[in-house]
Amino acid sequence: ATVLSAQVASFVAVSAWAFWRLYRAGGIGAWDPDIVRESGAFGARAYGATLGSLAVARLDLVLLPAFVVADEIGLYVVAVSAATMIVGLFGSMSLVVFPTAARAGRDGGAVIIQRALRSVLLGSVIVAAALALVAPFLLRLRYGEDFVGATDSLRLLLPGACCLAGTQILSGGLSGLNHPGLASIAHAVGAAVTLVGLVALLPVLGIIGAALVSTTAYALVFAMQLAFFCRVSGTRLVDAIDPIAGLGDLRWMVGSLRDRVGTGTVPVITPEPLTSRAVVLMLSA
Repeated sequence: ATVLSAQVASFVAVSAWAFWRLYRAGGIGAWDPDIVRESGAFGARAYGATLGSLAVARLDLVLLPAFVVADEIGLYVVAVSAATMIVGLFGSMSLVVFPTAARAGRDGGAVIIQRALRSVLLGSVIVAAALALVAPFLLRLRYGEDFVGATDSLRLLLPGACCLAGTQILSGGLSGLNHPGLASIAHAVGAAVTLVGLVALLPVLGIIGAALVSTTAYALVFAMQLAFFCRVSGTRLVDAIDPIAGLGDLRWMVGSLRDRVGTGTVPVITPEPLTSRAVVLMLSA
């Protein structure tokens, strides 16, 4: 009850602050049926990605009590919590990718999405490798000896967490290119695979099966969205995930963040060269 109350209070406070700032900046415009129709149609196509993402991310926790004991559920929850730190670190860039890609148009937007995706994938892999290496020590330090048993599940979830971080960038990118329905299709397939896989593997493998299914579903959604993005943008697959180019993008991001950390602005991955200092104000919590 305490956790839920704190979450509700924080959501209400942030929403009220954001509404007030937006109201002061532009007020409330006149009713426009065309805007309502257009935004409603766009939202309907995009909302499938939200529902599918929730299904892929939460079905395992919903179904676990039917197949495993409480101790195992506790270990799995800890593993999920640790693995999804990666998504928290890198996934919020999708908040920037969506509007900037939409504003830049098809070609410019494709470059923005590529650079964001490469940097996020590379950063996620680096963090995941470090977490996999220190997992038992981290779990022992943070939760105690009883939770070291979550190590295997955590390591199995880490590749999926990297794919999930990339999926958030691609979802924002596809929406920015006015193809939110493609992101929804990928998430719907992932949700179906998650449901079938969990029912099949949970009785046999327990939380190890849940981790395998989750990572497989995340990887499938990522692969589908990557294929959709390459098709609609004309991007070559090798360019979208090139780790060498990603290293340059990641270095630029880190350097820009270091330069801007005291100004309240966060750098955006733009079509300009690596020396660009274009920035946009964003919520990056």
